[in-house]
Amino acid sequence: MTKPPQGDAGDQMPDPAGHEEEAKWRRFAAGIGIGTAASALLWIGAFNMPSNTLLNVVIGLACVIVPGTKLVVAASLMSRPDSRPFGAGLLASLGTGFLVLAGTCAASLIRAQ
Repeated sequence: MTKPPQGDAGDQMPDPAGHEEEAKWRRFAAGIGIGTAASALLWIGAFNMPSNTLLNVVIGLACVIVPGTKLVVAASLMSRPDSRPFGAGLLASLGTGFLVLAGTCAASLIRAQ
C-alpha cells in the first residue's frame, strides 16, 4: 500500500482542489473589482466634468470604448481555461458598471432639482 503524501511535520498535504477553487474565486473577484472600478471612474467622472465641447466628445467616446473593451477582453480571457474566472468577473462587471451609471444618473437628477 502507498502512503498519502506528507508534509514536513508529518501532516497530510492540503487538498490542492480546495486551494484551486479558492484561487478561482479570487481571480473572479479581481475581475469584477477592476471592471467595476473602471466603470465607476468613468461614469462618476463623466457626470462631474465641466461642460466643454471637446471634453464631451472625449467622454462620449470613452463611454462607448470602455464597456466595449471590457466585453472584448472578457470574451478573449474566457477562451483560455486558466484565465476564465478573471474573464467571467470582468464580464459580470458590465452589469455592476451599468448599476453605477444608473445611480450616477439618479444622483445627477436629484442634484439638478
